[in-house]
Amino acid sequence: MTHPSGDDLLRAPLLAGLSSDQRSALAEYFDVEEHDAGRHLVSEGRAGYAFYVLEQGQATVTQDGQELRVLGPGDFFGEIAIIGEGRRTATVTAREPVVV
Repeated sequence: MTHPSGDDLLRAPLLAGLSSDQRSALAEYFDVEEHDAGRHLVSEGRAGYAFYVLEQGQATVTQDGQELRVLGPGDFFGEIAIIGEGRRTATVTAREPVVV
């Protein structure tokens, strides 16, 4: 898999405040993935150990079948499973081809 560069992480507001060295070091822990429209990126109730930053495209967040919001470039998801009980609290589905 391909890793983003530290400069690529500037597109995520959450990570933009890090120094160039910090972003470069962190980038090694990220993998770039491409997915088609309709693909479930994470599924509610499933175990989750990854954090995602949406680089391109849009994705829909649903919980119990109800749409909560639409994510776009720079938005992130997956953090709750990592810092919580290890389970996904929502489903995130690509609305169009995405790069995460």
